[in-house]
Amino acid sequence: MATVLTAKQILLGYDINSPTDEKGKNYRGTAFEFQDYAYRLASDLNDLEHLPIYMRLTKQYPRHLLDRTFESIADINEFNKGKLFMWKFKKIRAELKKNKDLKNYEYAHVIKKMKDSRNALSSTIIKKHNDLEKNKLIQFMTRFQDDFDNEVSKVLVIGLTSTLLISMFVSGNRKVYGIDISKKITDNAKSEFTKQKRRFFITKDFLQNTYKIHQFDLIVFSSFWEMIPLESESDYLKQIQRVLKPNGKLYLSANVSGQDQSFKIINKGEKEYFFFNKTNNKYDLENSFIQNGFSVLDSSTDNDISVYRLEHSL
Repeated sequence: MATVLTAKQILLGYDINSPTDEKGKNYRGTAFEFQDYAYRLASDLNDLEHLPIYMRLTKQYPRHLLDRTFESIADINEFNKGKLFMWKFKKIRAELKKNKDLKNYEYAHVIKKMKDSRNALSSTIIKKHNDLEKNKLIQFMTRFQDDFDNEVSKVLVIGLTSTLLISMFVSGNRKVYGIDISKKITDNAKSEFTKQKRRFFITKDFLQNTYKIHQFDLIVFSSFWEMIPLESESDYLKQIQRVLKPNGKLYLSANVSGQDQSFKIINKGEKEYFFFNKTNNKYDLENSFIQNGFSVLDSSTDNDISVYRLEHSL
């Protein structure tokens, strides 16, 4: 039988140490008469026993948020509504936080959310990216076999979801490096190529990499470019420029249906996961390549998906 918490347990157990308003700024509540408001709120809820807690709430949270919570339960026929009020208050705050998170495209936030999503949904993502008929990047890369000859001794794959793509490089004495933010995806790649001694796969944010200057002959974004917020693309290209040899090649694919970025919610069981997706403006993207030191050697576009073969031109 489920345990029913008392109003006091819920009220005292709820974290109100660092509240924010709808704009994300610290809020310190009404400067005057908050005691009167707190008393009326506790009285209307028939929960004067916990008046000190309502005083804390009215000092630290926007009044409109408390009003909204009270109005949502005002017509419910229950004598002591304190427990119900706090349950609803928690839900409303969670809803506001969720809406705020859905519109937050800062790099650290996006990477954190995508790390969680890629770990939770790794099997589905890996299956999708290993479908050769849908992987336009692999189809495109097979046209340029000279880029994968024996002189290409060090390859870096950013995003380890496609073991099909990685298998294009694991031959001879070539060293294949890989990096992904998801431990589950990295572990899957390691298990697929466990017999390959010259492969080095790690779980890490690429912008925090410790690779050497001009370490790689070839770099491939494997279904990872669309996870990079628009404002962070230049940071990635600058890092690529740092670790890619002069005249080294860079492959990537991008959705060029128009510049946009957004989160969508994916449900798995009782949990929700934020999945980030970005699309580019084709002209702006190619101009960004040039501005960041890359020449476009070849490209192909089909159904708004462009694949690129770039060269480090500096």
